[in-house]
Amino acid sequence: MRRAAWVVVALLGGADARAGSFDGEVGVDGVVATSTNDATAAGSPEKMSAWELGLRARARLLEVDDRLEVVVDYRGREPLGGAFANDPLRLLYRLDARFDVITGGVTWNVGLGRFIAPSVVFLPVDGLRTEISLANGLSFEAFGGRRAITTSRRNVPFSRFLPALGGVARFTGTWLQIEALGAWARDEVPLVASGEEVVETWDAFNAALSVRVSPAKTWSAGARIVLADRATYVLGPTWSDVSLDVKPGFYSGHLYGRWRPSDPIALDLDVLGQQAGVARAGTDYDEPFDDTLPSFVDTRLRAGFRPASIGWVRPEVRLRVRPDRTEVRWGGGVDVLDVGVPGLFAKGRLYVEHLFGSSDPKWSPGVDRLSWSASAGWNGYGFDGEIGASAVERAANPVSGRRADPAEPTLPERSEDLGPFVMETNEIAFLRAFYSSKWWYVGVDVEHSLLDAEWRAMLQVGGLGRAQW
Repeated sequence: MRRAAWVVVALLGGADARAGSFDGEVGVDGVVATSTNDATAAGSPEKMSAWELGLRARARLLEVDDRLEVVVDYRGREPLGGAFANDPLRLLYRLDARFDVITGGVTWNVGLGRFIAPSVVFLPVDGLRTEISLANGLSFEAFGGRRAITTSRRNVPFSRFLPALGGVARFTGTWLQIEALGAWARDEVPLVASGEEVVETWDAFNAALSVRVSPAKTWSAGARIVLADRATYVLGPTWSDVSLDVKPGFYSGHLYGRWRPSDPIALDLDVLGQQAGVARAGTDYDEPFDDTLPSFVDTRLRAGFRPASIGWVRPEVRLRVRPDRTEVRWGGGVDVLDVGVPGLFAKGRLYVEHLFGSSDPKWSPGVDRLSWSASAGWNGYGFDGEIGASAVERAANPVSGRRADPAEPTLPERSEDLGPFVMETNEIAFLRAFYSSKWWYVGVDVEHSLLDAEWRAMLQVGGLGRAQW
């Protein structure tokens, strides 16, 4: 449910090895999905299905009194059949070793292998890394090597060298935490234009500065700004015409405040500004489209109140300002955690979103959208189960890749079918259950559309391994 299922197969040895430990997981999962749409413009066949197999393996070995760490992390997905099979994924995220050269008040470690580098974007690297931590709370980390996996989740062959380097500086004090990171790497992405795949390569830099202050136990505040060279996908003037445009500069900024005057009360304020990475090109009535990046500014206030020990009441309001429209969302949720039966719980969420201020006829003069969820379940003795229903109103998307009617550009006003591998979307009833013991676990997730005969189901099984010496 909330984590993947894994098990471990590993052989450890060394009669002269000093104190160490091992833990790991390996597991498999299977996903089956169906999609149904009998609309005239939806194409054929009316019913489609797909299924795939997933694998996850992870292991961690500590040796030499925990000074030596070896980590393996692999995940893969294999399409087994269906009308719209996903691409296979066979990704080795980590296979690296780290050794503490100096321990004590000042520590210094070095690492070698494949690791996830500190970066704003996804950056697995084959190379070297090192980190030094001083007694005054300062630490510095640096890495260098070659990109191992692209941001589009494709392995980079060893015959191709995409350089990557960067570093991080951190300060961790009693009430102040600061982190500054920067990374530069070469990346590539496959684009399909006029039926042919073209691989484009670009160099990208990213940096982030984060500051957090917590002078008192009752409140904290912070900020984070991200600068990044973004590879913007430019669509148009036709769907077969796709290009890439690297745009440097601001990517996102975040200001937040947290207030906890007492255990039963919580208040959170967030202001977030962000730019996305898709733009349109071409002409509209012989006039060029404006290819300004989509962006938004969010202001969100969340609260939590716990009456006695029954549960939590969580009201929320959000104002989102976009270049083409304004959105106001309000609502909240209730978590009932104590109903007199140990382990029994109930949850409910209800949000109303009002969209206005847009020149697009789809959103003008104003559109109200509703999303809700309701569920009940029980957890205890290693079991966690939940049954319920949820609904997310959307206009046009997602539509499972099915065609819309060009003669009716404002339709569909809502999605008529589910995204095949997108869980928890649109109107569904769901059943989720997970059981974990010391050495194994099993989970199941089933979703059924409330609009038609579409199903999605996921089953995962796995085991655990642990040892100390």
